[in-house]
Amino acid sequence: NRLSGEFRLKDRIFRLLAVSCLMNLSACANVPTLPETAGINMGISDMPCDEVVSSIPTILEEEGYPYEWVDDSKSELSIGPITQAPIAEGNFLQIRQSYFLTAHCEDELTTSIVLEIKLEGFNADKEWIEINDVRTLNEYGMQFLQSLDL
Repeated sequence: NRLSGEFRLKDRIFRLLAVSCLMNLSACANVPTLPETAGINMGISDMPCDEVVSSIPTILEEEGYPYEWVDDSKSELSIGPITQAPIAEGNFLQIRQSYFLTAHCEDELTTSIVLEIKLEGFNADKEWIEINDVRTLNEYGMQFLQSLDL
């Protein structure tokens, strides 16, 4: 009986583990695999962080980019939409860009910037189509950051 008791205990533990694993796999299956936006992380060192952060709205205004503060602490900006001709020849007549920029100070001389990117292309059927190609998203995101000349 001792062996059958140990066997029943091991069997119960095995069943519990099997059910637990199945529940975890089920939870993982419900997680979306594609993000809605792509992003670029950038760090700026050896410049006063407060100056970097406060210069961003001025640069956006000078470049004519529409923006608005998303939060009261003025560290998160919604930028765009910005419409322009495509960088490269392709299926789209125009590209519409929207960005979400977060800037915060790691310390007095280090600024962390996160740029989320959303692109849409205007096609010959006069429809805006979301662009999900990572290379294209990064290309436009880098072009945008370079235009800020931080």
